[in-house]
Order: sequence, then structure tokens, then C-alpha cells
Amino acid sequence: MNQSYDQINIQVKNINPTTIFYLPTKADVDFTERQLRTQYRKLDDELIGTEEVLDQIEINCNKAGNALRPNWRDITRRNIEIWFGKNKEEDL
Repeated sequence: MNQSYDQINIQVKNINPTTIFYLPTKADVDFTERQLRTQYRKLDDELIGTEEVLDQIEINCNKAGNALRPNWRDITRRNIEIWFGKNKEEDL
């Protein structure tokens, strides 16, 4: 789900200026994919949806206390396309 400009604006206004934002890395995506495969006992050839991976990354970051950048989902979706190829954007 994409956030509207107004929602992001409200989030940005409510952020402490010293907050350091975290942007998920390829290692985070790889770890999360392995985590979901183990959790749901999916085989290597079974697809995992990008949104499912992003949801789990958000859970992992919240547990770790990492504040995610307001537009991290859009950036990470684009990065997934770069890291894994255009065909991988829909499913990992």
C-alpha cells in the first residue's frame, strides 16, 4: 500500500530531527527471504511476494529498534528490481 503525500508529510513533521533512518539493504532482503522460507517451509523454487518480504522487514526493523525512512518501501521495491532483476520485482 502506498502512502499519500499528506501521510508522509505528517510523519516527517512528527520525527525528531536527530532520528537516524534505516534503509533496508540487499542483505536484509536476503535474510528476510530465508526467514520467510523457514517460517512457512517454502522450497527454493516457491515464490515469496515482495509485499510479504517488505512486511517482514518492517517487523524485523521494529523489533531491532530501527526507524525506517518514511518512503523506505518505494526505495526498497526499486532496489529489489535492481538487485534481483525486473522479473523479481513481483516475487522473490
